[in-house]
Amino acid sequence: MRSLTPLLLTLLLAGCISGIETEPADTARFAAGSYQSYAWRRPALPVEGTGADSIYQLDPVLRAAVDETLATKGYRRVTDNPDFLVDYIAAAGLSLGEVSQSAANVSYRPAAVPNRNIDQASIDNAYALGTVRETANIGIILFDAAAQEAVWNVRISKIIEDRNRVNADVARRAIRQGLRTLPEAP
Repeated sequence: MRSLTPLLLTLLLAGCISGIETEPADTARFAAGSYQSYAWRRPALPVEGTGADSIYQLDPVLRAAVDETLATKGYRRVTDNPDFLVDYIAAAGLSLGEVSQSAANVSYRPAAVPNRNIDQASIDNAYALGTVRETANIGIILFDAAAQEAVWNVRISKIIEDRNRVNADVARRAIRQGLRTLPEAP
């Protein structure tokens, strides 16, 4: 057990500092529906004629990640008579350099003690957090298929490191993290 503790601590810390923020809704309404099967609310975007818009690169990656994550939770993708529908909204955003309010491991107390020199890490953090950064924001919405009403949603946000390419591994990790609170299929 002692040999596993450092490994588990490392994995836990890696999850906290992954740079992916999620804001899932309460799952009570979704769980009450006893859903077992799903379908996509809209068809996939066409591959041809994609132009410079990165949404055409993101769409197949995002759909595959959602399908994979829902399958591990026991939900079946069907073409006819699904219990719920999956849709998403993707938008770019800006982080204005402030520290996220949902980051649990951030202290808002001053890092410098009066009459002391500020350490280099505090200076580096001030530079890193003081710039405007572009973020990728994805909202995943689950709808009751019969009532056509939203029953659950999650907002996923990640700072974009390379806006010219979609990182499939990061997208899959973000989707898994965003859907982690969704209950297992009954």
